[in-house]
Amino acid sequence: MESKERNSKKLLIRNISRDEIGQVAMILEEAALWLKSIGQEMWEDHQYSIAGILSCYNIGQLYLGCLEDRAVAAMILQEEDPFMWPDTGRTDSLFLHKLAVMSAYRKNGFAVEMLDWAKDLARLRGRRYVRLDCASDRPKLCGFYENNGFVRVREQLIMNRFPTAFYEYEIGDHK
Repeated sequence: MESKERNSKKLLIRNISRDEIGQVAMILEEAALWLKSIGQEMWEDHQYSIAGILSCYNIGQLYLGCLEDRAVAAMILQEEDPFMWPDTGRTDSLFLHKLAVMSAYRKNGFAVEMLDWAKDLARLRGRRYVRLDCASDRPKLCGFYENNGFVRVREQLIMNRFPTAFYEYEIGDHK
């Protein structure tokens, strides 16, 4: 899988190497524990453990945002998501999952930089959309995506218990 690497305003965003999976897991775990502490539990332990991540994703789908030599943000980008987006083709979208920024680095625009980088990668790969799903009962989270150009295309109750909003961002000049 090709790697798109660039220096953004402050972050170097890139694919991880196999020995950096622990950094991705650490960033996701820190975010999950913080969300739990404020009563907004998001991911279960197995969803951010090294074994859990590797059981669902390959190394080429995992990205870090680094500030100098420190990993401060992580995200997952997939070519397809047949479970959550079964009616979309493999070639028209990138699917964003588990965008997280370490608490000490939040409110610095790094989540926006990660999103913008994902949009640039989608454009580079000739994709029409960046798509994602998130908890629809979290107005701040939904507002974050909406403020960054994502449009809510549907809502659905997943597994009869998770209210989920589905968003897409259409890439201009995608071909």
